[in-house]
Amino acid sequence: MGRKTRHLHKYGIIVSFAVAFLLYVEVRHIMNPKQPDSPSDTEKVENRKRWEKYTLDTHTTEELITTAKKVNQNENFVALCVINGAYLPFLLSWLCNTANMDVHRHLLIVISDENAVQQVRFLWPDLYVMSITIPEENLNKNLTFGEAGYLRYLLVRIEIMYTLINNDINVVLFEADAVWFKNPLALVTSMNEYDIIGSTTNTHHLAFGFMFLRSNKIMIKIFGSLVLEMRFLIVSLQDRDAKEDVHIMAYDQDYLAKNLEKHEQDVRVNLLNETIVADGFWYTSKWYLQLGTYILNNNGIKGNGLKIKRAKENGHWLILEDYTCNWDKIKAICH
Repeated sequence: MGRKTRHLHKYGIIVSFAVAFLLYVEVRHIMNPKQPDSPSDTEKVENRKRWEKYTLDTHTTEELITTAKKVNQNENFVALCVINGAYLPFLLSWLCNTANMDVHRHLLIVISDENAVQQVRFLWPDLYVMSITIPEENLNKNLTFGEAGYLRYLLVRIEIMYTLINNDINVVLFEADAVWFKNPLALVTSMNEYDIIGSTTNTHHLAFGFMFLRSNKIMIKIFGSLVLEMRFLIVSLQDRDAKEDVHIMAYDQDYLAKNLEKHEQDVRVNLLNETIVADGFWYTSKWYLQLGTYILNNNGIKGNGLKIKRAKENGHWLILEDYTCNWDKIKAICH
């Protein structure tokens, strides 16, 4: 081997070692990226304060569990509805809607407005209704999908659901802006082969408009993760006004979908089709009349005023001006 050849060979070896070293460093960087500094104790305390106001205090938690267990004695589940003061008219219409369906004995109604609680108790004295306090006045006003206040209220509801299933109580969650043509409770609670059952969205995710949760290890684990993710979301929205549209890409149902996918080998899911629960877009086609649907959700439009207008136009607003029941309209729609 000549001197020039030996020099090139030696140089090639050096370059090879250099490239190998750089690759080694890069791989170490990819496999072990520098971790961001952990939040200070002060930051942790401040973050906790931001989401803690939307959680239940010890007294409220104890009252929730005690009340739910009283309801739970009937059929080993509670039918849960969580509303703010602005949603009271929807709840009162729904209560009239279901008055003769053998539904009310399963109800646990949680309201974040004491005046609304007293109104419900006056009109429906046999119901289990409890009050929770949320130290943010705007959360008892009209909340619209996509607003920061709406997302904060979702955390409140998730915390309540998690508390119940974590205390051996099965939950049927429903929303009051809906009309029920038939009682679906016996149907969904008899599906013993599933851990979670619910209506679907247009993305085929489980929706929170109507949902059954079984109290077991896998659902407690999934909803525990969901609570943490929603708390993190609320911290990220700390400076947003309750009425500000935050344009986020993920909601409670998106976080739930991610967690269900993560545990898909362990969790048994049943998606209900439109013959059980139909979305608000069915209003435009009236096909729900032929489907024999149990529940028609009044969703897909923003604002309480528009929802009430649509319900009235379709004969689904079932209360009079004094909040008493319009029995003629109820008889016309209930099967």
